[in-house]
Amino acid sequence: MFSYHRQAPGSQNFGNNWGCLWPQRLFGTSDLVPDTMMVMDENSELSSGNSSFSIWKHLPGEFQYLQKWAARFGLRGLTVYFGKQPPLKTLASKAELVELRTAYEAIARCEDGPKISQWCLSIRVGTPENEATEHVRGLLLLFERLADRGLSPFTDGRVRFVSPEPAPLDWGKLPVSLREWLPWLRKFGESSEAELYEYAQAATEEQVRELAALKELMDRDGETLFAWCRANNVEGNPAEDEAFQAEWLYVLVDFAKARIEKLS
Repeated sequence: MFSYHRQAPGSQNFGNNWGCLWPQRLFGTSDLVPDTMMVMDENSELSSGNSSFSIWKHLPGEFQYLQKWAARFGLRGLTVYFGKQPPLKTLASKAELVELRTAYEAIARCEDGPKISQWCLSIRVGTPENEATEHVRGLLLLFERLADRGLSPFTDGRVRFVSPEPAPLDWGKLPVSLREWLPWLRKFGESSEAELYEYAQAATEEQVRELAALKELMDRDGETLFAWCRANNVEGNPAEDEAFQAEWLYVLVDFAKARIEKLS
C-alpha cells in the first residue's frame, strides 16, 4: 500500500514526515505536531533538537521592521486562514489587536503591501528564505481574517497578500501511463489548499464515497503518480505546475481520511 506522508506541496521537510508548517497551518492543534516540529522561540529563531538558526537573516533589509510581528503572528495567520472563520479570541486578544493595528498601519504607511507580496512569491520552496517568507505571508493573511470580522483598519484593503492568477494547467502533459488520474485531476487539480479542505469537511456522503474511491486508487497506484510529481516538480520543467498541483490529490484524501474511515 502506498503511503503519502503529511507534507503538503510547498512545505519544507526537516527530517520528519510532516513537513514544517502544514499541520499547524491548517488545524492549529499541537497534538497533530510531533516533538521534532520546528518551533519559534523568544529570540525569533526556529529550533529543533540541539540546533537553532535564525530565519530572519533572509528577510530583505527594507522589510526588517516586519520581523517582530511576523515572528509573533505569522504561524497564527497561516493556521486560521483555512477553514471556517474562527472566533475572534482565536485571531487576537484585545492587546494583540492593538499590536496588529500598529503593524498594519506601518505597512500601509510605507505602501509595502504589493512589494511584500511580490517578494513572497519570488521565493522558491525548499530554499532557506522560505521560512521567513511563510511567516510574513501569514501576517498578511491574518490581516485578511481580521477584515472578515469587520474590524478597522483591516477592512480598508490597503494591505493584502496578493498573488497573480495562475496560468491554466495542461493535463495533457501527463504521460499515457498515468491517464487514469485525469478525471480526478480535472475535477480537483486546480483547487487551492483551502478549497480542498472545505470540500472534504462539507462533502456529502456520496462525495465522501467518491473520495474513498480516490483513496483506493492511491493505495493501489499512488506511488507511480507521486514519483512523476516529484520528478517533474523542478524549476524550469515544462510540467512543473501540473506536477505541483497533482500532489494536492494526496492532501485532499488526507483531509477526508477520518470521514472515509467512518464509511466502513
